[in-house]
Amino acid sequence: MGPWIGAFSVPIFYLWIIGNSSQLFFLEWQLPKSVNKINFSKLLFNLFVLPVVLISCVFMIVFLSFLGAYVTKPEKEIYLIPSNFEGRFRVVYGEKCGINPRNEDGRRVLQIPENGILIIQPKFKAGVIDNEYYMINSEESRKRINIAETYNKQNTQLPSVSLNGTGVMGGAMPDGGSSSESPLAIHYTDFTVFNKDTLSKSNENEFIFQQRFDSLTNSLVGKCRSKNNL
Repeated sequence: MGPWIGAFSVPIFYLWIIGNSSQLFFLEWQLPKSVNKINFSKLLFNLFVLPVVLISCVFMIVFLSFLGAYVTKPEKEIYLIPSNFEGRFRVVYGEKCGINPRNEDGRRVLQIPENGILIIQPKFKAGVIDNEYYMINSEESRKRINIAETYNKQNTQLPSVSLNGTGVMGGAMPDGGSSSESPLAIHYTDFTVFNKDTLSKSNENEFIFQQRFDSLTNSLVGKCRSKNNL
């Protein structure tokens, strides 16, 4: 599967089949023959049955992978982003103190606050996503924005939004350490809104910004959990 997923520069799988078949033919030619008459059609069947089985297994694995991704895919979502918003925003999942998003036409509606951090009750679910992103103004008017799937689209299709990826901020453990397996760990997904001159801003002091953003996340989640325990 190397050529299909871009893992190799040459078709390793196909070359292996050719090499394996050639070796079997060579062995058949060089090894001592039995006095019994060889059934050539049966020999060909035996030579090619292994590659056929391997190819069938590969297709079955790919099919089951896509089927599993489809069956377990997360809920469809709508993201409502303030019209003047620029830069990164974050959705924190699995917090009992968070909001329980409403549904609209079969989609979960996530309204991003001005501070860029939304805390919700549903847990994170991996899979094939189906999201829609809108800029929303003070009159609740929506404007759908582009998904920046490549770097070039960030420059040419403004405003746009990109999915940065998921992450975990480790929580305290009984031994005094920190782990992503802790019940206090914070699970989140980050996005970036490219609006106006966001690109020039996002490249400045990225490390400092990340520290401040993580610190703000910890602070807001901590306040949320404290309020829930009262």
